[in-house]
Amino acid sequence: FHENHPQYDTHHVKLLDESEAYVPNFIGGSLPRRDAGNCEQYCMTMLTLFKPWRTGQDLRPSQDVLWDDVFNGHSFTERQLEVMKFFHIKYECNDARDDYSAARKKGGKTGPSPFNMDNATLDDLDTQYYNDDGELNISEIEEMVLRTNDWTELSNAEISRRTQMLQAEQIIQASGWLDPMKEKNTSELPSRFNSKEDMSSADWKNVL
Repeated sequence: FHENHPQYDTHHVKLLDESEAYVPNFIGGSLPRRDAGNCEQYCMTMLTLFKPWRTGQDLRPSQDVLWDDVFNGHSFTERQLEVMKFFHIKYECNDARDDYSAARKKGGKTGPSPFNMDNATLDDLDTQYYNDDGELNISEIEEMVLRTNDWTELSNAEISRRTQMLQAEQIIQASGWLDPMKEKNTSELPSRFNSKEDMSSADWKNVL
């Protein structure tokens, strides 16, 4: 900081060795894509990450100016442009995964899996990470399901769920919990129990 900055005496920038560096892990929503979706949102996000600012007006002077114009007018460093490119690698991997999965399900010749995984593992990954890049909302998922014609083939996740339900049902049946109640056969006990022996609570405890 400059001498007139309030944190000049207490804060400083330190260049860490590569062995001590950390890789940031973004939490929350996914970063917007540069090649799809809302371009304004992408430009705003990248400017927020890489352009120095204290208030929103430092990022965009007025609401009449498009984020895209500010983005194109800002001079990013080569390192910042490189990091933006790295942001996009995740989506390129997702696209390649989805293309391979779609071709595999259609029975096309895709060759060996680039991930060295069997079909069952790839199905599980498709189910787990299909919405990984945040492109589908609830209405889009419902529409996609309605367009699906194959209602007979069960996914591995559904097969596993039904197998667990069947195992639980078999355990309950074997335990007799679902058997019809037999004829009531209970011995009647007196409402009050009178012991013929007079012992202290400690003696009774020892007996029990």
